[in-house]
Amino acid sequence: MLSQGDTRGTDKELTEPEHAGNPGGRSVWFQWTAPTNGNLTISTAGSGFDTLLAVYQGDSVDGLTELAANDDNGIAGRTSLLNLTVAAGTIYRIALDGYNGDAGPYQLHLQLEDSVAPPGNDDFATAASLPGLPVSEVGTNLGATREPGEPDHANNAGGRSVWWSWVSPTNGLITVDLAGSDFDTVLAVYTGTNLSTLSLVAANDDGDHETRASRATFTVISNTTYYIAIDGYAGVDGLASRGSIELTIESFDGQVAVNDDFANSLLIGTRSYATNGTTIGAGIEFNEPSIAGVSGGSSLWWTFTFTNRVLVELDTHGSEFDTTLGVFTGTDLQGLQPIATNDDDPEGRTTASSVGFIAEPGIPYHIVLDGYNGQAGDYQLNLHHIGSVSNVLVEDFDDLQEYPLGSNLVGQNGWLSDGAGRALITTNGVSGSGNGVLLGADLALTNSFEHFVWNPVDLTPPPHHGIRFTTTFHINDSTNSNFDVFSWQFFNHNTNVLFGIIFDNRSFDIDYALDDFSLHRTDTDFAAGVPLHLQVDVDLHGNAWHARLNGKPLTPVAPVSITGSNALTINEISAAWQAGNPATPGDNHMIFDNYSVQLIRVELPPTILDVPHSTNLLVGQDLRLSVTAEGIGALSYQWFHNETPLADSISSNLVISNVTLQHAGEYAVRITNDYGDEFSPPVIVHVEEVMPPPPNDNFAAAIEIPSLPYSTIISNRNAGREPSEPQHAGRNGDGSIWWSWTADQSDPVTVSTLGSAIDTIIAVYQGSQLNALTEIASNDDAQSRVRGSVATFQPALGQTYRIVVEGYNGGHGNIRLSLARERMPLLGVPALLTDGSIQLDGQIEPGMTVILESSTNLFDWVNLGPFTAGPNGLTFRDAVNTSGHPTFYRFFIDP
Repeated sequence: MLSQGDTRGTDKELTEPEHAGNPGGRSVWFQWTAPTNGNLTISTAGSGFDTLLAVYQGDSVDGLTELAANDDNGIAGRTSLLNLTVAAGTIYRIALDGYNGDAGPYQLHLQLEDSVAPPGNDDFATAASLPGLPVSEVGTNLGATREPGEPDHANNAGGRSVWWSWVSPTNGLITVDLAGSDFDTVLAVYTGTNLSTLSLVAANDDGDHETRASRATFTVISNTTYYIAIDGYAGVDGLASRGSIELTIESFDGQVAVNDDFANSLLIGTRSYATNGTTIGAGIEFNEPSIAGVSGGSSLWWTFTFTNRVLVELDTHGSEFDTTLGVFTGTDLQGLQPIATNDDDPEGRTTASSVGFIAEPGIPYHIVLDGYNGQAGDYQLNLHHIGSVSNVLVEDFDDLQEYPLGSNLVGQNGWLSDGAGRALITTNGVSGSGNGVLLGADLALTNSFEHFVWNPVDLTPPPHHGIRFTTTFHINDSTNSNFDVFSWQFFNHNTNVLFGIIFDNRSFDIDYALDDFSLHRTDTDFAAGVPLHLQVDVDLHGNAWHARLNGKPLTPVAPVSITGSNALTINEISAAWQAGNPATPGDNHMIFDNYSVQLIRVELPPTILDVPHSTNLLVGQDLRLSVTAEGIGALSYQWFHNETPLADSISSNLVISNVTLQHAGEYAVRITNDYGDEFSPPVIVHVEEVMPPPPNDNFAAAIEIPSLPYSTIISNRNAGREPSEPQHAGRNGDGSIWWSWTADQSDPVTVSTLGSAIDTIIAVYQGSQLNALTEIASNDDAQSRVRGSVATFQPALGQTYRIVVEGYNGGHGNIRLSLARERMPLLGVPALLTDGSIQLDGQIEPGMTVILESSTNLFDWVNLGPFTAGPNGLTFRDAVNTSGHPTFYRFFIDP
C-alpha cells in the first residue's frame, strides 16, 4: 500500500504528542484497520524531507498509546521505518511528521505479512551449519529480522537477514550462489566470532546485470569458518524483499585473470588502450581499498607510468555489469593513496564508471576495476590519452618562506587585487590540505562591495589546446546573520568578464553567469564548511566551457562569449568576495587552495564520424565505400581487404570498378594521425554472379502444365513485373512467374504454394493478353500463420487458365507450386491399436493447419491442439481411453 501527499501548509494539534521524541510541527494522520493478524512494516522512504513516524492506538489525540516510533531509518537518507505486530480488526493511528518542523512531499508505504515465526537461523548466534562441498541448501527469510549492530550486507540496509556457517574443507576459490531464490537477494560472507568483530570476505547484490539473485566467488582457507548472511534487498520503499532461498556452494572451475592481485598488475601502454575480459573468479585482498566508498569483491589491477605530464581518462563503457573504477598511487595495498575514483559515470551512464586526472611523469599509477557491491562479469576497460599538459600557474601556498602565514596574498609572486578586503595566508585551510588563502570574513569593504584577487595568466592558446583551471575551497558560514556571495570569475585581456561561477552563502545556490550578464541556475547546491573541488575546462577556439564540482558535471557546455563582442582570451581567473550589504558584510569567508591553471595540448587519435556500410553487388558492378573522420593534423587512410592492405587505396573513399567474385569479403579502413590510429568496424561485401531470370518470367513465356496433378519447385530470383501486369490479389508483390493450363476436366481445382520458402501471392486468370485478363481466383495467405497461398476454382472444360505466383513485398526465393483436383479435408475412421491407443489419419492439404478436438459425450470437447499437415497429410495418435465411454473426434480448418 502506498499513500502520497505533501505536509507543507499543515500544522500540529495543541495536545498532539511528540512523535519519535521530536517536537515536529507538520504532522499528517492516517487511520488503518488490520484485515488480519500479522507483522506490519511502515516506511517513509522516497519522502522529500526528514521524517518522523509513529503508530498509536486511541480514540482522541490526548488519549493515544504509542505502539512504535522511528526517526531516522538510515536506509534512504533521513526517512523512517518501523515494524510492529498487529491484530485483525484493530484500528491503528499513524502519524507522519517532519523533524523539527521539516515539511515536503511524502510517501508512506505499508506492508503486511502473515505472522510467521522467525526462522531458526534468524540471528548470527544461531547460524545454521552447512556441510563440506558441494552444498545445496534451501531456506526462507519470511519472518526474519535484522539484529542491532548487524552490518549492511552488500551496502544495502535489508532488514530480513538469515545466517549460515560453513567450514571450508579446502583451500582455493569457491562460489556461493543464490540462483533459484524467488526474491531480490543480497549476500555477504564474513569471518569473525560475533557481529562486532566481523570481517568482510565477499559481498554481492546482483550476480550479474540480468538477475536479482546474488553470487560471490572468493578465496577460502581450509578449516576456516565463514558466516554467510542472506538478506532481502531494501528498495526505494525501504522494505526488504522476502521469500524462499536456494543456496549452493561449489568449487570455482573457471579461469581466474592473472591480474587478480595487486602484485600481479598488468603493465599497459601509455597511449590509447583498450582491453576486455571477465572479473568472474577474481577476489579482493586483505587491506584492499574500497572504491568510491563502495564495497567490491572481484577486482582486477593494471599499472602504467607516463614520461611526461598527461591528461588521461579511463572508463568501463561496454562492460556488462555495474562497475567501480579507481586510480591509486603507492607501492603496496596498505599504503595506496586515491587519485580518482568513481562508481557511476557522472555523464549519466549509470552502470559504467569513468575517471579523469592529470598524470605526473615518472609516477606509477595503479588502476583497479571492481563491481558494485561485488558484482562480476565481462568488462571493458578503456584508457584515453587526451593530451600533454603544461603548467601555467600552480599554487599550493604551502611554502612558509614564499607565503608567510598571516601575510597578505596580494603583492606576493604576482598576485593582484581589486577592491578592499581580506586575502590572508592561513594554515589548514581546506580540511587539513595545508596552507590556503582566506578571502572575506571580518574586514569591512572600503568604498566597494566586492574584492577580487588573481594572478595574471596571459592565455591565448594555439589551436587544439585547452585550458583547465582547478582549485579546492570551502565557504565558512556567517555568525552575524549577514551573508555574502563568493565566486570564480574569468576575464579576458581587456578586463571584460567572460563567465563566472557563483556560490550564494545565503541560499547555498550555485549559479553561473555569461558575458551577456544573464544568470543561470545549476541543479546543484553546496553546504557551508564542506570541501569543494572545482574544475573548469575552456576551449577558446571552440568558444566553449563547462565546469565540474567534486567530479560531477556542474554546468552544461556554454559559450565563453555569448555576445561575440568579447575577445576570446583569458588573463584573469579571480576569486571574488561580494558583500550582500557593503555596510554590514557577513563574517563568512572562503578559503581556497591548490589553485592551478594548465594548458592541455590535445593529442587524440582520429575519430570516425561515419563508417562504411556492407553492400551486395553483382559481378561487373562498382564497389564504392567511404568513411568520414576528424582529427588533429593531417589524416592518412589505408583500406584493407580480408585484413590485407590494398595498394594505392589511401583516401577516405574506396572505389573498385567492375568487381569480380574475388572482391567479396571483409573491408575496413585505418585512419591515422600523429597521435594514433582508429580502425573502422569491418563491413561485408557480397558479390554474386548475374543469374538469368526464370524461363517463365513473362506472361508470354508461361510454362505449359500438361495434366493434373502437377507439382514443381522453381525460383523467382531475378524475375520482375511487366509494365501492364495487374496487381495480383490486391497485394504489393514482385518477381512474378507464369504457367498456363488448359482444362481437361471440370472438377474443382486447387492451386497451392504451401511449402514455399517465401511469402507468396497467387492468382488465376482467363485471357490471352496481359492487359486484358479476367481474375478467376486469388489468395495471399492460406491461413493467418502460414505464408503459403491456396486458391480453388471451377474450371470449364477446354478453357485455358493463366496462373501467376509472385513474392509478397518483392520476396524472391524457391516457390513450390502444385495443382490438383480439390480434395475435401476429412478424417479417416479412427483405428484402435494393439496398445489401446487410437490413430487418426486425415486427408489434409500439406502445410494446412487444423484444430483437432475430442469428446466422450458430444457435449464437452477437449482441444487436442493445432496440427500442421505433412507431405502425406495428417497422422495423430491419441492416448489410451480408460473412461469406459466411446471417443468422438472432430476438426476445424484453422483460419
